[in-house]
Amino acid sequence: MVHMQAPDVDAAMGGRSGAFMALFRYISGTNAQQQKIEMTAPVLTKVVPGQGPTCNSSFTTMFYNPYKYQKPGSDAPSPREAGVSLVMLPRMDVYVLSFSGYASGPDYRSHAAKLINRLTAAGVAFNASGPWFVAGYDSPYTLTNRHNEVWIPAGGSGGTSSAPPAAVGR
Repeated sequence: MVHMQAPDVDAAMGGRSGAFMALFRYISGTNAQQQKIEMTAPVLTKVVPGQGPTCNSSFTTMFYNPYKYQKPGSDAPSPREAGVSLVMLPRMDVYVLSFSGYASGPDYRSHAAKLINRLTAAGVAFNASGPWFVAGYDSPYTLTNRHNEVWIPAGGSGGTSSAPPAAVGR
């Protein structure tokens, strides 16, 4: 899988954060080739829970690069903005809970908790202490019929990938 990412510490999940805007500038032409890149879905946010009751979680916002940049031998335009770079997200198996509405941080957290409770009740192995993901599929201008997801990695997922690199921003 190919992504562009930019980490935001203590960012509001689902918001249009500095990381999102850095990535948006990248696809709008702030790259070495000054090339506009098609916006893709979902916008993915990796949530790394803080350790301890008073520690802050870390958020990393990612865009998928279009398929043409995922083919072997194809190169995505190099980022020019500080903190935005190309990375490779490893292949992984995830459990998904979909929901509708205009979601914010509390919505994502409550749906993640609901999915974790369902997985626990079913006796399913999953990564309880590791990162989880938020996926948003709609433009901020889409007001109805929105599609959101939370992803919980399955136990033992997160292996290596043969996918080409994606963009990362800091």
